[in-house]
Amino acid sequence: MKILFVCSRNRLRSLTAERLFDGVNGHEVRSAGTEQGARIRVTAGHLGWADLVVAMEKRHVSRLRDKFADALSGKRLVCLHVPDEYAFMDPALVERLDAEMAPYLVPDEQGFPLIIDMQGDFLGGRAVDRLIEGDATPVVDLVPPRKPQHKKRRR
Repeated sequence: MKILFVCSRNRLRSLTAERLFDGVNGHEVRSAGTEQGARIRVTAGHLGWADLVVAMEKRHVSRLRDKFADALSGKRLVCLHVPDEYAFMDPALVERLDAEMAPYLVPDEQGFPLIIDMQGDFLGGRAVDRLIEGDATPVVDLVPPRKPQHKKRRR
C-alpha cells in the first residue's frame, strides 16, 4: 500500500511518520506539507500516487480538500489529530504514530486497509466511513468521485 503523510511543513510529524513506516510490511511511504515553506510541498501528483492519505490535523484535511478536490476523488483520507508539539523522531511522537496507525495497516483482500474503530470493531473495507466524535477520534473518509460539471448552453 502507498501511504502519504501530510502535516504543515513536512519537517517533524509527517517526516517522522515517513521514516517510521516506509518499507514496513511492504508499504511505500512518502510525506509532504501543506504550507508555503514546507520541505516538500504536497501536489496533486502525491495524492494521485497514494492509496491512503494521512493528515496530522483537521486543518490539513481542509486544505487538501480545498486545493485538491479532484485529486482526492475516490481516495481514503484519514486525520490522526496529532498536534504540532513534537520534535522530529520524538519517542512520544513515534509511540503515538504507532498506536494511531495500527488500525489502518491491516490489509483486506485487495490490499486496502480495513477500518477498525478504537474499540476494535470492524467498520468496513472499501466502504465510505466517517468517524467523528470530537477531536480524539480519527476522521476516516473515502472521498466520493466528483460528478462531471456540464456547462449550460446559452440559447
